[in-house]
Amino acid sequence: MCPLISLQLHAGCQEVKVIFNILQNWHELFAYFRATEGTLHSEARNKARELGNMLADDINYLYMVFVSPIVTKFERLNALFQSKNVDPEKLMDLHYMVLHPRVRQKWEQDGLVSSWVWTKVSE
Repeated sequence: MCPLISLQLHAGCQEVKVIFNILQNWHELFAYFRATEGTLHSEARNKARELGNMLADDINYLYMVFVSPIVTKFERLNALFQSKNVDPEKLMDLHYMVLHPRVRQKWEQDGLVSSWVWTKVSE
């Protein structure tokens, strides 16, 4: 395992922190895995090479940049649903504000519902 970042996922859902840390240290992680590749035994060398290749791929970087704010929103929403001292009205308002625009956009793109229907339902 890379000593620069320890990935310990548990019931607390740390995906947001992991994504943030990977993005913050992207270039350092790439350099680390490339530099250590030659000094490791065969199994670890293969893992380091694979991780280095993943970090060298610009599409993977763009994916992480794209998914980061989405995961952050859902993580915040999930934390609110799991808390015990939350106002149910505030919770539903936040749920509506986060999910409604995404569902609406997807359904309109797929032609499942026209935009005027959403306006009537929302009023």
